[in-house]
Amino acid sequence: MPKPHNQPHSEADWHALLAAVKEATQRAEKSIDRTIALCDASNERMAKVEEWTKKDGDRMCHYDPKGGF
Repeated sequence: MPKPHNQPHSEADWHALLAAVKEATQRAEKSIDRTIALCDASNERMAKVEEWTKKDGDRMCHYDPKGGF
């Protein structure tokens, strides 16, 4: 029975495939870790902004069409 075209044909082929999968998985994990770190930093900044606005009231400038800011 012939082997399917897309499957490795030798032990070396299997090892090469597994090595490639392992490397790709490590790259994906690092990318996910960077994304999580960026989200955590963003959440920290947003928490500080929220704390700042609640502490002293909303300091943001609001545009008044009749009188400007």
